[in-house]
Amino acid sequence: MLNPFSRSPDFTPAGQARRSGIPSAALGALLAKAVSPYLEGIDVSHWQGPIDWPKVAAAGKKFVVMKATESTAFVDPTYATNHAGASAAGLWTSAYHFARPDASVNDAVLEADHFVAIANLGRGDLIPALDLEVTGGLGVAALQSWVTKWLGEVTAKAGVRPMIYTSPYFWKTYMGDTTSLANAGYAILWIAHWGVASPTVPAQNWAGRGWTFWQYSNCGTVSGISGCVDLDRYNGTDLARVGYSVFSLAAASSASQAKQGQTASTVVNINRTNFPSEVALDVSGLPTGTAATFSTNPTTEVSTGLSITTSAVPGGTPVGTYPLTITGVGDTLADEGPVVVFPGRKILRLQAYNEGLGSTMRICLLKRPGADAGRWGALGM
Repeated sequence: MLNPFSRSPDFTPAGQARRSGIPSAALGALLAKAVSPYLEGIDVSHWQGPIDWPKVAAAGKKFVVMKATESTAFVDPTYATNHAGASAAGLWTSAYHFARPDASVNDAVLEADHFVAIANLGRGDLIPALDLEVTGGLGVAALQSWVTKWLGEVTAKAGVRPMIYTSPYFWKTYMGDTTSLANAGYAILWIAHWGVASPTVPAQNWAGRGWTFWQYSNCGTVSGISGCVDLDRYNGTDLARVGYSVFSLAAASSASQAKQGQTASTVVNINRTNFPSEVALDVSGLPTGTAATFSTNPTTEVSTGLSITTSAVPGGTPVGTYPLTITGVGDTLADEGPVVVFPGRKILRLQAYNEGLGSTMRICLLKRPGADAGRWGALGM
C-alpha cells in the first residue's frame, strides 16, 4: 500500500527510465514492443521517391505493401527497386494493384494478368492486394462482378487469395456493403480509415472476421522517406499468417503406443503455400533414452513419418509427459529472400508411463484452446 504522505511514484516512461537506468526513449520503445498486439508498416508508390530502406527498418517498420501496377498497362517505375531494397532490409514485402474498372470485355481478367506478371511474388512476400478506390462508372452489381473476376483470376494465377484494400464509405456505397467476398474466402481486409482510434469495418465486420491491415494515416513521417507516407498496422504479431510463400507443421491426431524398447510413430504434416523447397525437420524435448527419426528429412513432400524409440533398458525412459517441439527450416538461395522457418511449436506430447512389465509411451496431438495447428508457420527474417 502506498504511503499517502509520500510523493506518488512516477510511472511515466521518464520515471521508469530513471529507476531502471535505461534511457527513456529506449525504455519507451521496449515497453511499446512488449505490450503491442500489432506490427507497424507502410505502403508506398513512386510518389515517395527514393527510399532508404535500412532506415525504414530501423524505424521499426516490419512490412511494406508497394504499388506494382495500375489498369492493364501501367507499371510503377519504382516497384522493382523498392521490392529489392525492402527485402534486403529484412521487411516483409508485397504488391498492390490500383484497380481501374471499366465495362470493356475481360477488363478485370486483363488487369489481373498484368498485375500477376509484374508482381512476381515469392519468398518473403505477403499475399497481394487489390486497391479499390474508383468505380470506373460501374454500378454496384457490375462493380461486384468486376472485383470477383479480378480476385478469382489472381487466385488462380498466384495460388493465394488476395487481400482487399478499401474504405468503409467506398465499400458500403459502391460495393453494396456485400459480405459475399469475405464469405467466399477473401478473408483478409486492408481497411483505410484515417484519424480514428479504431477503424469502421464494413460488410458486417467483414463477415465477423474484422480487419487484418489498417491504413490509419495518409500522411505519416518515417525515417528514410521524404515527405508523407501512408502508415499501416497489422492486427497481430505473426505475418506468416498472411505470407505468400510459407509452410507450417502439424502432427497427425491419431495416437500410437510402444512398450519399452519399441517404437511409436506418427506423421508430421507439412502444409505448404507456394513453398516447393525442401524443409529440414528437427525434434527437441525428448526424454532420456529416446531417439527420434524422420522417414524423409529434409523433404519436399507434404508429410513425413516421425518415429520415436524408447530405451530398452528398464527405467531408461523416465515416466512422465514430455512436450516435443518440432522445428522446420526451408532452404533458400541468398537471392531468393529470407530463410523460411517454422520456429518450433509444441505440437506433440510424448507420454511415457509404466504398464505391466514395461514402459509405454504415447504420441498425440497437443492442442491449445482455439488454436489452428495448420496456421502455426512463420517466416524468419
